[in-house]
Amino acid sequence: MTYPSDDVRTTVRDEIKGNKTLVEGLREFASLGAGFYAGYGNLGDALIALGTLDLFRDLGCDFPRIKGREQATLSGYTHVVMGGGGGWVKGLWETYLDLTLSFLKEGGRLIILPSTFSSFGSEFVPYADQVTMFCREEESYRQLITQGMPEDRVFLCHDLAFYCDPAHFSGLDLSGRYPDIGIFRNDEERLLKNRDRASVDLSLLINDIQWMDEAQCAEPLRAVAGLIGQFDHVHTDRLHMAVLSTQLGRNVDVRPGIYFKNRAVFDYTLHRFPNVTFQEEETDYTPSEQGIRFSNQLLRETVRRLNAEQQAEREHTGSILRRNDALLKRNDALLKRVETLQVELEREKQTVRVDEQKEAHIHALSALVEEMRSSWFHQLSKRYYALFRIPVLGKVLHGLRGMMGRQHP
Repeated sequence: MTYPSDDVRTTVRDEIKGNKTLVEGLREFASLGAGFYAGYGNLGDALIALGTLDLFRDLGCDFPRIKGREQATLSGYTHVVMGGGGGWVKGLWETYLDLTLSFLKEGGRLIILPSTFSSFGSEFVPYADQVTMFCREEESYRQLITQGMPEDRVFLCHDLAFYCDPAHFSGLDLSGRYPDIGIFRNDEERLLKNRDRASVDLSLLINDIQWMDEAQCAEPLRAVAGLIGQFDHVHTDRLHMAVLSTQLGRNVDVRPGIYFKNRAVFDYTLHRFPNVTFQEEETDYTPSEQGIRFSNQLLRETVRRLNAEQQAEREHTGSILRRNDALLKRNDALLKRVETLQVELEREKQTVRVDEQKEAHIHALSALVEEMRSSWFHQLSKRYYALFRIPVLGKVLHGLRGMMGRQHP
């Protein structure tokens, strides 16, 4: 079945693939061995990841996946492509700030795929030459520039959830047999505390997952898409449930959240789809309750930062212990080597002592021989035996010695 939104979807996909800065940056990073860091989150984040993986496939970019969220997760890479999303909201979602800044401090280069940035930007200014940031709407772009990021490091691009291949959702029953479904937030971003009891927050059916491969993303999204397809009209403040519903040809009524994201993405991309409208709402939280919500957010952020600091301390302690273990092993090896050398040295000393004794004995014998040679008796003997070497006299003397020998009893 063809929907009025199909032509717009094709156009938006073409604009993403035709974004020269994005495409050239990804291909350059792929040639340099960059890793892909996929974001954590709910089924909305799965839709972003699925569109991102489709884009990688179409560009021929094969990035190894980077798993984890500890501060040192990106260590070992010089280039990293970070998945897009909404994890850059000051005081609310600061999920990736610590590990990203740690990576940049080590000299790494980074591409952040289309995201929303609220009150962020100044943190990246010292590393502006190392990072390329893509915003999925104009308000984030404006805030980053206002906070000091250079214009040649910040760019606009549609949310990569819009790049999802329609084939992922082919063959589903999209009959729209029921009139309406409400998909409203039940977390920190909700604008209203009181919603229709029939509302269901489908995005949170699966949450806090790092979405890294196609099957992992597509299978639960097809299940949710099959459910949404049973309704003709979708009312939601979930941005990516709105994007998914739009791609399924549903009539979509988008509502605001606690900050500008939904309105800004509607103004940049969603307004182009004929089946999507935006309906403004005012919060039903009192000023006092708003203050409490803000305090709770700060408390959660404080707890998050403390947990991150504890994790960093554990990693640091673990690193020190590993170094100590390595030093102890080296020390044991050195001690064994010293013991071996000591044994060899003792053997050499014994050999030297034996050689010294031999040398002293030879020297004593030499001295004795020399003493004998210089004695009066030795000199007399030399003269006596010299007479025997005189031809005539020697024969006479030999004869006399022979006669004396025969007369000896």
